[in-house]
Amino acid sequence: MLLDDGGQVMTDLRAGQLLDEGCDFVLIGRAGTLARDLPLQVLRTSGLARCSPGS
Repeated sequence: MLLDDGGQVMTDLRAGQLLDEGCDFVLIGRAGTLARDLPLQVLRTSGLARCSPGS
C-alpha cells in the first residue's frame, strides 16, 4: 500500500518533510496551478529527484 499526501502542499520544503515522515509520494495540486513551473522550480532548488512512472 502506498501512502500519499495531496493537501495544502505549497512548498518543496513541505513536500520533503512529508516524504521524510513516510509518504511514498506527494501530489501537487493548488500550488501547481498557482505556479505552473513549480515542479521545475522544485527540481532546481531542492534535493528531490525526478522520477518516472514505474520507477
